Amino acid sequence: MNRNKIGISILVLATLLVGMVLIPAVSAQKEDNYSVTAEEAFKHANAHMIVL
Repeated sequence: MNRNKIGISILVLATLLVGMVLIPAVSAQKEDNYSVTAEEAFKHANAHMIVL
């Protein structure tokens, strides 16, 4: 009984570890356009200041 719980615990931990490694790799996207206009940056800065 005790040995069974240890085996299941190891299996769950291994599954979580694999998930932590694979999920960020799958959800990563390549971004080619890094440019932001001055107007867009000003809008974001104002919105950020309002939140603070």
